[in-house]
Amino acid sequence: MTLRLRRGELAGLRWEDIHFEELTVMARRSVVDQWYCITFDNQTGCFPRFLPARAASVAIQPAAKRLGIIKRIGWHTFRRTYTTLLHANGEDVKVVQELLRHGSSRITMDVYAQAVTPAKRNAQGKVVAMLRETKKEEKLA
Repeated sequence: MTLRLRRGELAGLRWEDIHFEELTVMARRSVVDQWYCITFDNQTGCFPRFLPARAASVAIQPAAKRLGIIKRIGWHTFRRTYTTLLHANGEDVKVVQELLRHGSSRITMDVYAQAVTPAKRNAQGKVVAMLRETKKEEKLA
């Protein structure tokens, strides 16, 4: 999740892209549903070389189900969760945008980031407190 890679970038990784000493990963290429074909006995069959979506359905979804998560989880879920956690930790919007390599902060905040439950409760609590204070003031007047 913290690598922030899109699924095509993950599929395009090679060992030389991983720099263990510097703790960095360089996404230099992206693979989109690459196929290879073979011919055997005059019949051609084509197969996916690596489909990250297949890996998600074989590995990620079953793991989520074991944890009691019933929503569909895919590769993009990790990027959205990462965005939400950064936002909840108070990180600057521009920093989050650049970490995710988005073209604009609007995409980052409008599409990716979600308010976390404690933050929603806090915001709602402030409104309730304001309304209660207003009501108290009306009674005193």
